[in-house]
Amino acid sequence: MILPKKNMLLGLSILLLFLSPFFQLFTPVFGQVNLVEEEDLFRIYSGENYNIIIPKNKGPEISFEKTNFGELKLKFSYLSEYFSPSTYLSSMEHLTGKAYNLNYLLWEAFGVSEPTRAYVNMSRGALDHNASLTFSIVSLDTNKSINGYKITPLESTFLELTLTNWTFSAGTNGLVFRIVTFLEEPNYYERLGPFVDIENDQYVVQILGAQYIFELRFNQFLTILTDKQKEESYFSMFFVNYNIATKEHAPADFWVSIPSRGDIRKIILTFVCTIIPQQTASTNGFTMIAIIISLATMLYSKKWLNQRRKRGVRNE
Repeated sequence: MILPKKNMLLGLSILLLFLSPFFQLFTPVFGQVNLVEEEDLFRIYSGENYNIIIPKNKGPEISFEKTNFGELKLKFSYLSEYFSPSTYLSSMEHLTGKAYNLNYLLWEAFGVSEPTRAYVNMSRGALDHNASLTFSIVSLDTNKSINGYKITPLESTFLELTLTNWTFSAGTNGLVFRIVTFLEEPNYYERLGPFVDIENDQYVVQILGAQYIFELRFNQFLTILTDKQKEESYFSMFFVNYNIATKEHAPADFWVSIPSRGDIRKIILTFVCTIIPQQTASTNGFTMIAIIISLATMLYSKKWLNQRRKRGVRNE
């Protein structure tokens, strides 16, 4: 009778050892996100080998550091109005009107560390006609869904960029943000995208390293708040000066354009950044599909916006 009990205990021990990784997948991880404020930057420690660095005097700029990947930079560098015959920005020659180099603006920043999250908020007011910009970086150590994004604990970072009280200049029909991301040398990398993830209605940019992939996702439909305090989904479009389907050793450098409307009080753009192992990521098959879907999206977006404008005229 003793031998069978020993065998049973041994079998249970082996089974628990085998299943332990699966239990960890469904067990919340607490207390592993921590923010430290230094003289000129905030540093968020996320797990054991993943750091997020936010300079206080540059904005908005983020560095992601991960072991065996290197240091990745993400910059929201420029804001400009444009006039384009195709509704969305389609040429750099269409940039006109008011513009701000975000790197040269003075920002106010503060950071907070809580039991299950750490975040940094940056703000800049006193722009033209009392317009203002705010930028938030949030790191979580619990599973959560925000604005349709699935946040992976200790791996995903949620970003929100908000522009308030912008007044469009005469002769312009939209606004664009420039976003740049790349892996610091001497690490070799390739860029891919932006391309369209049609299943999730999101745009995706990837920086491909030797062992990891940095992925930036943002919703095709951003959020606007009207003068009547009504939230609406509003279609945005990206513009690049390179082939989005070709992997190249160069930064992902693109513009997100937002067509003008007279009743916009607030524009809210959200993003999620994730660093994932190469073997769990899928980049094959996105090349031609990305181009086809992107072209189709451009045609659809123009038709959709024209319909919205016609409805707006009828409702006035």
